[in-house]
Amino acid sequence: MLVNIEDHTPPPSPALCGEVGKDCRDCVRNCAETMAALCPNMAATHAESMFFRLYPYSGCVSMARAFVREYLTYSDAFQPEAQELVA
Repeated sequence: MLVNIEDHTPPPSPALCGEVGKDCRDCVRNCAETMAALCPNMAATHAESMFFRLYPYSGCVSMARAFVREYLTYSDAFQPEAQELVA
């Protein structure tokens, strides 16, 4: 029989992340850069969908646009490198 143990840790939020020294913009920027390096050809709608899978917490929703914007910026920078690797 499986026992359901509830996790009483509060979900991430900008205030909680700020208490441990994390900044939303830096977090989203770093994640978008990594995503662009791994998958440089995603459309904006797919990048947004990926954001919501990575950040399913209501406190993070306001950063979705910033993530997509950063992803598109970084993906443009990574595309020539990706094309060179394929060639």
